[in-house]
Amino acid sequence: MSQTAAMTTIDEKRERLHGLIERHALIQAGYGEAIPLTSGQTSLFYFDMRPLGLRPDSAPLIGDLMSEKVKELGLDTVGGMESGAIPITAAICARWPFEEELNGFFVRKKPRDHGTGKRIEGNFKEGAKVCMIEDVCTTGGSTLKAAEVVREAGGNVAHALVIVDRGQEAKEMLAEHGITLHSLFTVEDFGV
Repeated sequence: MSQTAAMTTIDEKRERLHGLIERHALIQAGYGEAIPLTSGQTSLFYFDMRPLGLRPDSAPLIGDLMSEKVKELGLDTVGGMESGAIPITAAICARWPFEEELNGFFVRKKPRDHGTGKRIEGNFKEGAKVCMIEDVCTTGGSTLKAAEVVREAGGNVAHALVIVDRGQEAKEMLAEHGITLHSLFTVEDFGV
């Protein structure tokens, strides 16, 4: 396949995913209402991305598009905070089309009080070149918390990849901690 054909395919996948996000994940508040966000802020719109990672039409698109970016960045491990990063990480691992090995994991919000008591579950190795995964980023707080756990376990974290960057504080805040934020889409792509 030529590079032009591959670009078209990626562009087509991106356009299809954009449409699915608009139809199935973008929620706009009613007149005079505001939607609370994980960051503690409120907004007139909300991206409910978790169902998209579990849909047969959108999960492969997420996996393909994010795989391309992870490969471009030269990383070998993907993961993030439970529960938002779990279906996205699984989609990336399931759709990984490259010969190089890719490992996936997730970070528990708190250690389990039984079993191994691990904070990081899945396939994670000390020294891994990690891409932190998230569905939507507002302030970057969840991504940073997960990155701190990964760094404490010996992972090298310099990049984070999200489906939608709300364009608020995340990029700058993560940069202060040595993490470059990449996104498939920004809030401007949705005109909200």
